[in-house]
Amino acid sequence: MTGAEPCRANLLDLAYPYAMDAVAEIERRRIENRVATAESGTAAAFAGAVRRIRDTLAALSATAAVNPPTTLESKILRAIDDSSPSADQRGRPRSA
Repeated sequence: MTGAEPCRANLLDLAYPYAMDAVAEIERRRIENRVATAESGTAAAFAGAVRRIRDTLAALSATAAVNPPTTLESKILRAIDDSSPSADQRGRPRSA
């Protein structure tokens, strides 16, 4: 095994958290810098892994998607109305 192989493996391991947006912004930039300076085969393998992971996640989320209940909007609007001060309370100063 050459010195480049562990580096390639480490970078490819980072494809999973990178693809799932599970890294901080500074770490994302570090990974992107490593990919940019990596050997072309390693960079291509990283990009391919990220694409496959994201495609898989998209397919999984599409099959699990459900429409919200038809009453959801009215419940949210009613909750907003219930939490805001009524018209007759708006002009009154608060008592301490």
